[in-house]
Amino acid sequence: MMSGEGFYPSKDYIYYETPFSSDESRTNYDYELAVAESRFSNRQIEICSEGSGGEYKEDSFTNCTEIADTSYVVEPIQGIWF
Repeated sequence: MMSGEGFYPSKDYIYYETPFSSDESRTNYDYELAVAESRFSNRQIEICSEGSGGEYKEDSFTNCTEIADTSYVVEPIQGIWF
């Protein structure tokens, strides 16, 4: 549903990354790797009532849930970044 809006990489893009892209993908961009790393299931973060979850989650944190991080950066045309 969101692939046409830039949420996922396109073969036409020069570059695409999310906050979850690997160092390998950032330094040696590859479309297939970008597709694998941009899967919706890979773009989840845990947030709790008291703040960030995940590796920063303290034992006392409550009401934790997973939410999607839908941010990305794309270079669809040489020199144009969104």
